[in-house]
This record gives sequence, C-alpha cells and structure tokens, in this order.
Amino acid sequence: MRTEWEERVAPIERSPQEQALLRELYSYIRCGCRICLEGRPSRPERIANACLRDDRLYMRDIMENSEHRICEINFIRIRRR
Repeated sequence: MRTEWEERVAPIERSPQEQALLRELYSYIRCGCRICLEGRPSRPERIANACLRDDRLYMRDIMENSEHRICEINFIRIRRR
C-alpha cells in the first residue's frame, strides 16, 4: 500500500532536496499547519519549486497559536539589493 507522500510525489522524478522539503511540508499539513508562499496558501509542490530555484532565497515566518504550537508557516522571498 502506498502512502499519501508516494501517491503525490512518486510519479515525478525529484531531487533529494526537493523530496526532503516536500516530506517536511506534508508533515506540517498532516499536523494541521497551514503553509503559505508570500502570504497566500500554497501547495507544497509550488513552495518547494520556488524555494529551490537558484536565483531566489526564502525565509520562513513561523506563526504559533496560543498553545505555542506551529499553526502556519509563511515562506517569504528575500529580495537582494
């Protein structure tokens, strides 16, 4: 039996870095965490694609709820001057 991860990612060849980031992002989603790219809810594949481009840098803005649990991660592009 295939896992959710295998169903979503297995058909496409991905780099080890992209696979690791996708596994991490899907684990956050399974825990009820919302993931965003530049403030907008996004799919893990879109975030991984953006973060792994050579010409861009992203930082994570991590939000906690009142119980100090991560509830949202926003990937924000760092602009170079």
